Amino acid sequence: MAPNSVPPSLKTAEEVSIKASKDMQAYASVAPYLVVTCSDFRLHDEVTRFLEARGLRDQYDKIALPGASIGVHNHKFPSWSQSFFEQFRILKAIHHIEHVMIIDHLDCGMFKHVVGKEYTKTQEHEKCAHEEQLKKVAELIHEKYPGLWVEGLIMGIDGRVSTVIEFHIPDPTGE
Repeated sequence: MAPNSVPPSLKTAEEVSIKASKDMQAYASVAPYLVVTCSDFRLHDEVTRFLEARGLRDQYDKIALPGASIGVHNHKFPSWSQSFFEQFRILKAIHHIEHVMIIDHLDCGMFKHVVGKEYTKTQEHEKCAHEEQLKKVAELIHEKYPGLWVEGLIMGIDGRVSTVIEFHIPDPTGE
């Protein structure tokens, strides 16, 4: 091989970039969901099992935030919302997200820290507080991205899930 020649198996940066773009376009069609979960280590496996049971294996991007919906929007840490929406904007553009699934869970330490322990004294109070927060976040997402399906769920520590909201407002622009 002559000096300064490139072996045939190696590609130029431009070829690698073009291939990566094509691969990204192909991948984009298979990730229509964004799943927002709590970062709580106790429920990683349960969340994965739930998503696979719904037939979503390899169909979603996931953002794990302390408190899930509280991590998307709260008054104690306002920069978290900006960070979430920056990530969401990029993922939506790359993977053409059409459906956002937010999975809160009961007995969430971050939720108690931000919302207050008085709202989580009983399981019924806690569920109501999660429902209100999930609705706020769904509305916030729709303000920025009309036309998306937003689903809010609450998971028990046992892994059981109940749907709290399914929220869809058609995009007035038709996009």
